[in-house]
Amino acid sequence: MEAHDTATPSVRLPICLLDTIGKVFDKVIAARLDEAIATAKKVPSKPVRIPERIVDAGRDLHGHKHD
Repeated sequence: MEAHDTATPSVRLPICLLDTIGKVFDKVIAARLDEAIATAKKVPSKPVRIPERIVDAGRDLHGHKHD
């Protein structure tokens, strides 16, 4: 096995530049957002279907011809 020169940056392991408090904040904020979204029930449980007339209007704006 060869000895590696520790003065060479490519030999060292990468470090995380985020401080610990930032990581804790990320986890706390993510947990609070998840809880707020779940309790507010603002996200529909079923997929939302866009009416065809709205889709057709969008096609008209972009110059597409109807089929």
